[in-house]
Amino acid sequence: MPEIGEIKRGKEIGKTGKWHVWHACVDCGKERWVGLEKGELPYGS
Repeated sequence: MPEIGEIKRGKEIGKTGKWHVWHACVDCGKERWVGLEKGELPYGS
């Protein structure tokens, strides 16, 4: 399992070509890959 904050290209994890970061939800703690928008997490992630 990836570490929180780990960044990978989408192709490496089976997603689209942009960069993704392994992120945990602030409310429930569920971890998932989140696509980066201009190098930052999208609003509300």
